[in-house]
Amino acid sequence: MPVPDLPAILATVGVIVTAGVAGWLAGLVVRGESAGCVVNILLGIVGGALATFIGATVGWRPEGLLWSIALAATGAAVVLVLVEAVRLAWRRRRDG
Repeated sequence: MPVPDLPAILATVGVIVTAGVAGWLAGLVVRGESAGCVVNILLGIVGGALATFIGATVGWRPEGLLWSIALAATGAAVVLVLVEAVRLAWRRRRDG
């Protein structure tokens, strides 16, 4: 039986935890409540990827866990605002 790659496993767990915290923070800021564990993690991953892409485009790359969480939470908040805007527009269109 092959030995699992412990650093890769820990890195994956770290990304999931960081994304979960970032999504939770974004949910608190934008909605005033958490959106649920899975949605928080997905928001954090998408927001972190978005914010990292934008940061790399302008030449800024934060170092450290707190900056990573702040960057992912900011990106997740932007994603959450966009999702809420699309949801609101869809409801208005549906309701007439």
